[in-house]
Amino acid sequence: MNTEHDFPDDWGDVGTLWQTQATGQVDIDRLRRAAAVRTSRLIALTVVEVASFAVSLFVLLRLIGAKPNLGPVHWITLGLLAIAGAFTAWTIGSRRGLWRHHGLGPEALVRLEIDRANASIRFWRMNRFVLFIVLGGVALLTAGWLTGWIDPPKRNLWWLPAAANLPLVAVSLLVERWRVRQLRKRLGQLIGLKAALEQ
Repeated sequence: MNTEHDFPDDWGDVGTLWQTQATGQVDIDRLRRAAAVRTSRLIALTVVEVASFAVSLFVLLRLIGAKPNLGPVHWITLGLLAIAGAFTAWTIGSRRGLWRHHGLGPEALVRLEIDRANASIRFWRMNRFVLFIVLGGVALLTAGWLTGWIDPPKRNLWWLPAAANLPLVAVSLLVERWRVRQLRKRLGQLIGLKAALEQ
């Protein structure tokens, strides 16, 4: 699962970043530089997400090719991979219209950053939903091994998927809570700045 959709808050206090003390005017150059940094990070993040999914799909298909008779473990894994692929596609789709910052004026740049913050909050909410689906898949595998529905893994390591995934899920939920709090704070600053620019 994705664990980071947004970028570090390098804007600090949005109001003081965008206004010069002497004139109270929006610092267009600085604003555009900040937007450019976020655009570059957004592109890099998307490339990493797509590449990670492609590598996972390739590895799984190679494993299936080596063992064409699919068992329950393979089908559950394929299902989880399909969910991961759908999540990746949804994430990219949710960023539609957020890629370009060139040629935008102050108000348009503020609106762009508001849209980016809202998209990031939606990402974290959806990420939580997908994490719980993954936990459901892990629980299904574990229950299958314990009940004999699925042949247990070698060396009796039926507990390993849960042991590996539960800490990751816990950390991701904590990061989500912290990140959404940051995003809402920044969103409030941006909305305030948008109102000031419209006066």
